[in-house]
Amino acid sequence: MPLSALCFSARIDWSAISGSVEAELEATLDRARKLNRLNGVTGALLLSSDSIVCWLEGNSRGLADTRDCVGRDSRLSDITEIAEGEISERVFSRCWLYFADLRRSGTADGTPIDTASLASSPDIAAAARIIAPLTERLAPARQTQRAMLV
Repeated sequence: MPLSALCFSARIDWSAISGSVEAELEATLDRARKLNRLNGVTGALLLSSDSIVCWLEGNSRGLADTRDCVGRDSRLSDITEIAEGEISERVFSRCWLYFADLRRSGTADGTPIDTASLASSPDIAAAARIIAPLTERLAPARQTQRAMLV
């Protein structure tokens, strides 16, 4: 089965979150990573002050299941596909779901990410080139990542 990727953005309805935002984030990331593991999907979630950008990669069935779950999430609206298509290799091969909190600095652990350029990517290859620098932050933790992907 071919390898595909999906990149989308969505607005966050913060009023739909009861309790601590940080606790909600942790619970959401935990659920998403478990779902990704079950579906063989890897990727990244970029959080800004009012929206998310998500990059997912895997087989078409796994991506469809994840897309369905995202579509049913009452905390998200204006879900917009940025790009989708076949890819030759995973960008986030060692990470069920990398998380970058861009709410304060606009960078992912010091790596600047141009979410505006990502959101206007003409195709999946262009989107992959923009998001790929995030994987450099993952390289030092290769052994831990291998253990987590088991």
